[in-house]
Amino acid sequence: MPVMQNTQVASVARALAQLQRIFLSFFLVGGLTAGMMVNRVPGGELVLCGATIWAIIGSLWMLVCTYKCASGTGRIGLLWLVLVLVFKLFALIALSWLTRNWLTRKGVKVKNFGLGYELPAEEPIDDSTGFSRF
Repeated sequence: MPVMQNTQVASVARALAQLQRIFLSFFLVGGLTAGMMVNRVPGGELVLCGATIWAIIGSLWMLVCTYKCASGTGRIGLLWLVLVLVFKLFALIALSWLTRNWLTRKGVKVKNFGLGYELPAEEPIDDSTGFSRF
């Protein structure tokens, strides 16, 4: 795989992993915040404020990752941003599935829950041209 293409694949894989981590963190932070508010834990309002700030920042970063995944795989990034804004979860699941399939075809092993990825091994440089290195 050429170096430029390998860089693009790594960028898309990184964006997909970030997208999955943000999505998972929304469930965790939302569940913990809701549990604290229901049980009237002291300081729950502060946690709710922090969760709200995280939701705003995370949502904006999720849109950035959506654009990177869509445009990196050859799709129209702005169209996918609109789809995510309108259809939310359904568009995110579809984009994640399409991006994962694209990365698999490129030889990338994507781990679940945004835990990372493994790029294919780069081909060794053939040094059979007869030139010696000093």
